[in-house]
Amino acid sequence: MGDRARLSASRPPCGADLTAAGGPGRRELELLLFPAPAAASQSDRRPTPDWAYVEKELRRRSATRLLSWEEYRAANPDGFGYTWFCTTFEAWKQRARPRRTMSVKAAAHHRLKSPLTISEMRSK
Repeated sequence: MGDRARLSASRPPCGADLTAAGGPGRRELELLLFPAPAAASQSDRRPTPDWAYVEKELRRRSATRLLSWEEYRAANPDGFGYTWFCTTFEAWKQRARPRRTMSVKAAAHHRLKSPLTISEMRSK
């Protein structure tokens, strides 16, 4: 067995018969000893913020991410930390508002309102 099994208690979890033929395999045993944690956003004590509301609030001149997070933590004392708040908000923004990108050549012609053919883009 691996290091995780040696670090765990020597008794199997309730209801696990490890000596029976056809008992749990290595993967099943590992899941019995070390169940997968629930996703962070699935906890009732740690609700996920309303990101649309957070984005709307951040448009105000005096608003900052820190103030938004402090407001969230005041309402949810067991809520997520500041780093999680910021990184998850950024990920939400990327999904909610994907950016359109274009090449520099295409952008220049787009600003000039002149059509650009594919052959012209390749030749320049």
